[in-house]
Order: sequence, then structure tokens, then C-alpha cells
Amino acid sequence: MSLLALHEARFDAHYQRERDRPGDLWVFLHIPKTAGSSFRQELAQRLRPEVNLVGSHDNDGRPQIEKTRAALQAFLERLPAQPHRFASGHLRRSDLQAIRRAHPRSRFITMLREPVARVISDYRYMRTPAHPTWQEVIARYPTIEDYLRDPRTQDKMFRFLRRRPTDGAEQVIEDLEQHFSFVGTVEQYALSCRLLFRLLGIGGEPAVYQRRTEDRADNQIEDLAQARALAAALNPRDQAIWRHFHDRLGAIAAPLEAWLSATSVPAAAPAAGRA
Repeated sequence: MSLLALHEARFDAHYQRERDRPGDLWVFLHIPKTAGSSFRQELAQRLRPEVNLVGSHDNDGRPQIEKTRAALQAFLERLPAQPHRFASGHLRRSDLQAIRRAHPRSRFITMLREPVARVISDYRYMRTPAHPTWQEVIARYPTIEDYLRDPRTQDKMFRFLRRRPTDGAEQVIEDLEQHFSFVGTVEQYALSCRLLFRLLGIGGEPAVYQRRTEDRADNQIEDLAQARALAAALNPRDQAIWRHFHDRLGAIAAPLEAWLSATSVPAAAPAAGRA
């Protein structure tokens, strides 16, 4: 398993299996409001050529996921003639299969976030002009309770990560452990980045990027405690997935820090050069 050695504190074994090699394509499955923009920036400035697969925001009636997949298809068509080292986007787990078919040496990574914090952040962000359809969101969800009770907003990390419609949280966890090179968490951001940097054969520490959601009258939450309790109750599969990887990384944090400090980046780093 890709992550089993890591979770068992067999760091050398994990590194030897998952480290970057020339020609690898690293693919970041970016779940909304998981510090992904900051995380993507960390990698995009180190791995070139890179692409962010963003669907158009034209109001043509197509769901945004279809627009993102159109951007993905265009990328896959030009990939043989234009090799890349890094790709990212609000992709679904099933989309990664198409990438691996086109480029068998693809390596998958993602970041998770404590689900209550993530869903509340998502709600607040989507009610600001930074979100393309913010006015429609406000009209559709007059209150945060309206937002939280919509099944389309629930267990969003799970829905991004499930490989098949019939999968549950346990199947998602198993799939991530088997087929992903890296799964980090926002709450362990610095350690997560240091580990990934080591796999990529690059030095340095993660920068601190703060992209705070704009405070507006439209995105204030009157009873935050009540909203948090409801969010926790309505996102059980996200809770299970996040808890698993958060706890596994927490259990090995001290020996992993020691291993990172005791080992060094190879002199001839196989990863792409800096921007």
C-alpha cells in the first residue's frame, strides 16, 4: 500500500516507493476550502510545467463539474506533446483514473480539513464576490441551516474522493491508502508540506499564506455553536475520513519530524526545478 509504510513509521520504505522520479506527473485533487490554493501555490512554484484545471465560469447552463472535466479532457489531449510535472483542480477521484490511463506515472495527492471548519468556511466563502455565483448562493440558502441541510453540501470531501457511487467512508480510506502517494491535513500543514517536499526531493519550508474569507454582512453566522453542532451531525463520512488520516499522521508526528531532520534532500534532486 502506498501509505501503509508511512503510517507504520517505515519512512525509508515509504520514501523509496513514493519519491519523485523524472517524468512523474503529480496530480493534486483540490477539495474546496482545504487550504488548497496555498498548497497548490507551494507546488506550482516548484514543479514546472504546471497547470490548474479550471472550468470556465460562463453562464451556459452546464454544471461546473462538466466545465472542469472539459478542461481536463483538453489537458489530456495535449499532454503527449506537452509533458507536465504538476496538475491540480477541483477534480473527482474518478477523474484521476483518466489521468493515469493517459500518464501511467501519475502520482496522486490531496489535503483534508476538519469537516466542521471546512463546511462553515465553504458557506462563508460562497457568499462573497470571490465566488462566481455568490448571489445565487445567497438566494438559494438564506441561512446556514438551509445550506447545511442540503444533501449537496454534505460530506463534500467524501464525495470528491469516492471512486464509485456505492463506496462508503471505509472504501474511500482504503483507496486513498492504496493509491495516493500523499494525504495531508490542514491542521498538520507544516509537517504535511515538509513530508511532501521530501518526496519531491526539494528543500525549504512551506510559506505561510493567509487568504482569509472576506467578512461581509451576508456571511455572518448568528449562532456559531449551533451551526457547528449541526455540521458535525450532517457530515459523518467526512468526519471518518479526516479523523483517520489526521490521527495516523498525529501518531507518527514525532518520529517523522526526527526522520526529516536526520535525513537530507538528495544532492541531485529528481524533482523539477524552481520557477
